[in-house]
Amino acid sequence: MGNKQSWVIPLLAALVVACVGWWADRQLRVVMQEELTDDLQTMLEADVTALEIWMGNQKKTAEVLAEEPRLRNLALELLSKGAAQATNQPTVPMLARQLFIGDRVQERMAKLGYTIAQLVNTNYEVVFDSGRRRSRVGTQVAEELQPKFAELFASGEPIIITPFKMQAPERPGLPERPGQFGRPGGRGRPGPGVRAGAGAPTNTTIPPALTVMQVAAPLKDTNGVTQGAFALVVNPDAEFTRILSVARSGQSGETFAFDPEGVMISKSRFEEQAKQLGLLEDSAGGSTALALHLTDPGGDLTKGYKPGNTNAYRPLIEMVQRAIEGGTGIEVQPFRDYRGVSVIGAWMWLPHYGFGVGTKI
Repeated sequence: MGNKQSWVIPLLAALVVACVGWWADRQLRVVMQEELTDDLQTMLEADVTALEIWMGNQKKTAEVLAEEPRLRNLALELLSKGAAQATNQPTVPMLARQLFIGDRVQERMAKLGYTIAQLVNTNYEVVFDSGRRRSRVGTQVAEELQPKFAELFASGEPIIITPFKMQAPERPGLPERPGQFGRPGGRGRPGPGVRAGAGAPTNTTIPPALTVMQVAAPLKDTNGVTQGAFALVVNPDAEFTRILSVARSGQSGETFAFDPEGVMISKSRFEEQAKQLGLLEDSAGGSTALALHLTDPGGDLTKGYKPGNTNAYRPLIEMVQRAIEGGTGIEVQPFRDYRGVSVIGAWMWLPHYGFGVGTKI
């Protein structure tokens, strides 16, 4: 009996110690997951709040400029002439000079970070462009952007147009290329996921498109009827991308914005690495914005993983797919990001703006 007790007691003690250790480890993991969840939630909310405040300020600025009596009156006169008349009548250049130079609108725009202003009528025609590329006058806003301008014309409220590609007008003798002003380029993708290595044909003689945003405010007559839009071109790298980096953590920490097709619309923190890993299309012009498809490569590319079939279909990374499908969430079980690096993350879909924001660490 004594011999039996001599080994039973240590065995029971070992079992108790093991159970306590298992319970303590489980509790520690629960606490760590709760802390990670809180950290991710805090970072995501900080970035989204900062972004929404900035976008709200952009709309207020455009609205204040559009409501200045002299600017509004001159703009309404230009809008009433229409694009066809605006390019032919000698009075139009004089009106434009009054509008943007005489009233120092261009100077104020520059101080606020805007480089180009445009007037768009309710037929979606650009009737005036303050930039150097006068050939934009008379062109139509792209079909992809027209719903946002239609929203402005119907509601009489300012709008934000998320980043798109703006290509310089084509030089004589060169074929038309998607991405010309009003023709967003680099966003399309046939359904969720993308074929690895897929890219648009390149033409090195054509300069790369610029990634821009727009904020537009209504131009209303004395009866309060919207006659057109005062649109300002915004450089998204100057503010949009920078604001998304307000809060980030660790070597893989990053907050980014993406469209309904899973394409990054902000600039990646890992842009140089993305180029080295071959994640950008040849036609991207060196920028990840509107060129980086947020798909799962199947392994860690930073550690030398090479996909077996470069033409294979790649699904969207988990956080992006779930944001597009279901709105807001947090995942503390590791998954691969677009470089194949193991991360955890949180995401939020912003339906009013039509894009999502994700934070990963």
